[in-house]
Amino acid sequence: MLILLNFLLAQAHVRMFYDSSIASATPHAIRNSGTTTGNGGMSTAGPCGGAEAWGGTSGNQFTDASVGDRVALKIQYNGGHKSAENQFTVRWKCGTQSAGPTETDMKADDTLLAEGVCSVLSCPTANAYPCPAADGNNFEPGYIFECTIPNEAAGQYCTYSVLDQREWGGCVDLRVSNTIPESTMPEATPDPNTPQETPGIEEFPSSFTGTFKFYGADIDETSPKYESCCCTMDEGSTSKNTFEVSETGLLTGNFNIVCPAAVTTARGLQSSATNLNIQLTYGGVVSWKGEAMIQGQEMTFEVVDGDTLYYSNTGKAEPMICDGYIRQDGTGSGDVLTAPDQCETLEFVYSRDLWNGVSSWSVVCLFVLMLASF
Repeated sequence: MLILLNFLLAQAHVRMFYDSSIASATPHAIRNSGTTTGNGGMSTAGPCGGAEAWGGTSGNQFTDASVGDRVALKIQYNGGHKSAENQFTVRWKCGTQSAGPTETDMKADDTLLAEGVCSVLSCPTANAYPCPAADGNNFEPGYIFECTIPNEAAGQYCTYSVLDQREWGGCVDLRVSNTIPESTMPEATPDPNTPQETPGIEEFPSSFTGTFKFYGADIDETSPKYESCCCTMDEGSTSKNTFEVSETGLLTGNFNIVCPAAVTTARGLQSSATNLNIQLTYGGVVSWKGEAMIQGQEMTFEVVDGDTLYYSNTGKAEPMICDGYIRQDGTGSGDVLTAPDQCETLEFVYSRDLWNGVSSWSVVCLFVLMLASF
């Protein structure tokens, strides 16, 4: 049991991103996201993050594309997971119309794209493929590749998977048109290390303004360091967990969370309220984002496509607040939500660390007593 728990502690989670943050790059639906415009869920379940069917659970989590299109693919670990073995590569497979590759197919065909097939846009070691990822999400830009859809994909349902050495990854599904352009030579990709011109705050899109009220759904319990063990918002009301985005991109509201007892005991996070006053800035083709510290936890708030507010724990150590999203048109019962409290692994870590601390202190005391006896 101890060996198994220690193995679980070493597991990292990865997620794919809808918007790659590369200027002018088209966003792409992620197979294991809850929506067509959301980031993928944190997962260790396989090349597509545990989503078996092409197009995701809704069948609509795919993007229409053409031969010659450039597809930007961004992936990142959650906090607290570093390993010298970490590295990311890209896998590609096509199927016939209405029969795109399943996750099982992506596992079975384990051929990785060769070096040079895809451009490496963001990697701690420039242009390296496979891209080394020893520092996990300490590499803040994320790990980004860009691949060009080949001619032979015309008229097929295809999938790109970005995955690490343990086949933990995410998938972008593409419905490729039958048309092959006369020239499929891709445009030159801008150097990601060159600062990109981005819209100023005066250009904040009016369609992104509005009210976002939490109603106790759409929470990602896989996102914290210890799965299903996290603080989360409890309910939306006029005084808490209702957020406003102004015409200038100012996000305000009261972020009210409830925490499991184990998180409070082991990591010190308390059920609390934090007033947000965040200036959102350009974060990608369809996203505006800002950051805040919640009890020492780094949180990113991001409005995507104008109608959904995502909140993500982007801390580099131990994420203890669940990710989730709120739709402008969301409805719900208004019931108070109880924080996920499946904290067995955290409790084990806390007990182990206490024991190690006591044991170490005991050894020191014994050594001092032994010296005193001479």
